Amino acid sequence: MRGNTLNQLVVELGERSYPIIIENKGLNRIGGLFLEREIGKRVVVISDNIVAGLYAETAIDHLEWAGFEVTLLTFPAGEKSKNLKTVDRLFEQMISAKIDRRSTVVAFGGGVVGDVAGFVAATYLRSIQLVQIPTTLLSQTDSSVGGKVGVNHRLGKNMIGAIYQPKFVLIDPLVLRTLESREVFSGLGEVLKYGLIWDRQFFYEIGEKICQNQNRLDVESIEQLIQPCCRIKAAVVASDEKEWGLRRILNFGHTIGHALEAVTNYKYFRHGEAVLLGMKAMLYLSFRRHLLDESAFASATKILNLIPVPKIPRVLTSDKILDQLQVDKKNVAGKIVAILLDGIGRAMIEEDCSKAQISEAVNYLLEKYQE
Repeated sequence: MRGNTLNQLVVELGERSYPIIIENKGLNRIGGLFLEREIGKRVVVISDNIVAGLYAETAIDHLEWAGFEVTLLTFPAGEKSKNLKTVDRLFEQMISAKIDRRSTVVAFGGGVVGDVAGFVAATYLRSIQLVQIPTTLLSQTDSSVGGKVGVNHRLGKNMIGAIYQPKFVLIDPLVLRTLESREVFSGLGEVLKYGLIWDRQFFYEIGEKICQNQNRLDVESIEQLIQPCCRIKAAVVASDEKEWGLRRILNFGHTIGHALEAVTNYKYFRHGEAVLLGMKAMLYLSFRRHLLDESAFASATKILNLIPVPKIPRVLTSDKILDQLQVDKKNVAGKIVAILLDGIGRAMIEEDCSKAQISEAVNYLLEKYQE
């Protein structure tokens, strides 16, 4: 993607199909894009305090120039805000501002903003229009596409939510240039996931680039990861929007990852970091079940280990993590559903993993990656 070249993909969902627009300096065209897609004149931009400070003024200026009436609502950045208290405060502000059913919510930020703002759009006045404008590598390559929105409950991650598709997704890769390195590495966790579950060549190409750049990727290399990930996500969502079948493979690494986030009170790991650890556990379990040969297991683990991730706190025990896994929203009939690999680039859904097997994977993780 060079200059302002426009790349557009479509999530094919019949009448609810929508485009993913990937464009450098796309934020500068936001007013025109909204006019082209007949967005209502009242727009509610929901963001966190960090993203709003960096980009909200630019986006709002362009929207107002195009004739839109814009209300900006913000909340404190971070997973700690992904709860019903934040949603309630946003509802109160929107009701007070007399936001009506013809208004549009713009989710302007990273994964937490997309989830919270998307849930607000899905439930306010029984749903109003939504536009996703993701600003992190993780949200641009994963969470902004597919319609999953929601918040955490004190007993588990993403326990309250909906599947609610946006009118469109606008991705401006240039905003990634302000990300701190830890956020970039966190996003690479989700990027590598797509290679592991869907595209072997893509996975090893990313690994090679990381090795060549001494565990870092230049800005252009990072920007070139966005379209392949969105293409894979769009294809999977188009075939299984509600996550009854194929879409479940996108949860590779997320079951244990979500547990690690929850037992550390969402304050220790970034989402992509926890997913990276969860993927390492599932690679190991795939190897132990003779689905992956030793060479594939070793090479994939070596690439994942290139991404810096905080050590698992020593206070965490296998029992704490296993207890948290019992309330995972992806469980079926009380059993933990494992997404495993029977080859690099080939994922499978296993609903019959024993507690002993999951426990072995968790213990492997603690043995290898605990402080």
